[in-house]
Amino acid sequence: MKSKPDELFADSFKTGHGTGWIVYSGAGLLEVKLPKKGSKQPLGTRLRKTDLSRQLEAYFAGKKIVFDAKIDWSLYSEFEKDTLKECRRVTYGKTVSYKNLALKIDNKNAFRAVGNT
Repeated sequence: MKSKPDELFADSFKTGHGTGWIVYSGAGLLEVKLPKKGSKQPLGTRLRKTDLSRQLEAYFAGKKIVFDAKIDWSLYSEFEKDTLKECRRVTYGKTVSYKNLALKIDNKNAFRAVGNT
């Protein structure tokens, strides 16, 4: 993993389950914090609005959305990158078990680690 970007930004999105947050750098999206009641702006971030927050609000409102956010992979290990990239291949509305994801990244015994990614 590389060092943390110099500047991190955050934007919130509202849902019926509470407020979620996205954290991103100048290179792209780093993290999505799922909605929960009473959540606060992530520490070390500056507020900056983005189109992704509107996309997430529409998604949580039940609309089919094609996300187009650029991803900043700089803080992720190779295992995490492989896992998350494989997750992106899951067809909209489908589910895949952690075991099947582990098999797809050629790491059959890593299903627990896949679930924690």
